[in-house]
Amino acid sequence: MLRRLCILLLTACIGASSLPAAPRQTSSKAEINSPSTSSQPTFHTLDDYVGTTDTAGTTWYDYQHSGSCGKMIDVDAAGMVSVAWMNALDEALVNRYVYANSWDPTTEDFMFDTIGVWIDHSQRAGYICQTLIRDALPAFAFHQITTGSDSRAAVALGDVISEPEQCYGPYLEIIWPKIGADINANLHLISTENPRDANPDAPRRIYYSRGVPEFDPEGFPLDIVWDEFVCGNFELWDTVMVISADVACSRHSERCAIAWCHSMDDLSDNPSLYNNEIYMRISEDGGLNWDEPINVTQWTPWDPDCYHSGGDPLVCDRDTFRCYTDLSILLDENDYIHLAFTTIGFWWYLPDQSDSGFVDPTRSMIYHWCEGTGYYRLVANGWFDGYQPGAWQRNVQRPSLAVDPQTEYVYCSYMQYDTTTYNWAGFPMADAFVTVSTNGGIHWAVGTNVTNTTPDVTPVPAGQSMHERDVTVAPLVSGGFLHMEYVVDNDAGSVEHGEGTWSLNRVIYQQIPVDQIAVLPLLEDYPMHCRDSLGTSRTSSGVPAHLLLHQNYPNPFNPATMIQFDLTQRATVTLRIYNILGQQVTTLLDHIPLAPGAHKLAFDASSYPSGVYICQLTAPGFSAARKMLLLK
Repeated sequence: MLRRLCILLLTACIGASSLPAAPRQTSSKAEINSPSTSSQPTFHTLDDYVGTTDTAGTTWYDYQHSGSCGKMIDVDAAGMVSVAWMNALDEALVNRYVYANSWDPTTEDFMFDTIGVWIDHSQRAGYICQTLIRDALPAFAFHQITTGSDSRAAVALGDVISEPEQCYGPYLEIIWPKIGADINANLHLISTENPRDANPDAPRRIYYSRGVPEFDPEGFPLDIVWDEFVCGNFELWDTVMVISADVACSRHSERCAIAWCHSMDDLSDNPSLYNNEIYMRISEDGGLNWDEPINVTQWTPWDPDCYHSGGDPLVCDRDTFRCYTDLSILLDENDYIHLAFTTIGFWWYLPDQSDSGFVDPTRSMIYHWCEGTGYYRLVANGWFDGYQPGAWQRNVQRPSLAVDPQTEYVYCSYMQYDTTTYNWAGFPMADAFVTVSTNGGIHWAVGTNVTNTTPDVTPVPAGQSMHERDVTVAPLVSGGFLHMEYVVDNDAGSVEHGEGTWSLNRVIYQQIPVDQIAVLPLLEDYPMHCRDSLGTSRTSSGVPAHLLLHQNYPNPFNPATMIQFDLTQRATVTLRIYNILGQQVTTLLDHIPLAPGAHKLAFDASSYPSGVYICQLTAPGFSAARKMLLLK
């Protein structure tokens, strides 16, 4: 903890003391300052929030991300909470930088008052997220402008700021990075291109970067060495339509996973921002090798021939949801991957409009998928009529996942717009919600409103909206608390998109006791895949969606471990164990016919020496292997 404090103080020496002071919270309620609406500050409070709140800093920027928020808050092994945000210092949003503050559990206060620490040292920066290296040292990812007018993805580690080298072309500006750190301290970056033709609806590419930090003998960062690819330190992974990618790494192995929204359209012919599914790639060796992309959602495409031949529109339209621009990814204590993502209503052919598409402007749902079960389950239901929440916004959105290592409960925070309150310009306000699954995502509770902000009047005057937005939680529950961050926007709408007015907004850290998150009643599920070619649900049977060999658990192990694999249909299976030299050690299953579903086998290595072993699963048309580490 002392080393981390020293690193923060190194960063704090640059510029922080000269910044204007922000109003400080002085009561148990979070007071929100709105100087843009009056010559004298006006104050409002969060009405009935769950837990305790504190102010990390302020910003004139009302939103923090255009899509996935990543992890803007984290908590280390000592209980220190790191909060990061995009900080505009004036109404014009010209002086925009990235800041962080650290909340100390011993003093129960922020180390840098309500100002924070200036992280970047550039002309302009924004869209920050973070990860922890070895549960102690925060690494911040953002983009910044250091020379000229081009933004570049960057990583700050202590007082080191490193920009991966990118190739340049007439339409290339690689920014909006998300970051994760694996068990060996390697950094994994997934970034999205900003097309230089300035067309927000133009296709854009996503790139992967892998960095290895270098430290001095005292543990202070010296540099980040980035892997070389064809495009400098960036490897092209996909062409997409939205800014959605996120990354997560295991705390127990070299496993990492990256997910993003992949367009189902032909991007050369009238692509849409709304027609997306989830793709994911997995690495078992700290990013040295990545598996081929997995289509997680597998939406069934629309069928024009069916419709024009007189078929039932509900059958011809096939699935009627699509993924929309934000998601969260997490690896739990068993190294299973969890995904939460926003979906929107999407129909291509309608009975009264046979040749035109339709996207519902407000309605949305958040779904969860778990690698361990293959289930798709509803997390939050925003399928209701409401006011148009503004650019890139839906009724429920911005899921952020966390896991409690003690109970293995999975939590998901999100923002939900109100159907009854709106500001003077007609934009609704949102509250922060949290839901929990006590069984790995198979069932989810009805969400708990943890901010409960209600304005005194509607329509709400400028500067009094109390609108919680871009909610994000630390990926680990610690000390019985969920750690949440959000911006309280004093005037709803995104001002940079011409919605609402300028306001100085506070960045809130909220510490939520997990025993105050309701586990009942359970949320009524709604099948994610609405229709297949037969017009029936495709996910209610409980059969896994993918044939998959999971990582063994525990890993490392001594002397026994559990091996799980999922079958999508009846198959003849062989499961063998090899040592690192490729020599067969034992056969657990030898051409055994098994039914579809999840299967578990125990491997007892009492008679084997310590070392790396390979578990190999084979079935007709399928083969997969996992490394296992035996430590005696």
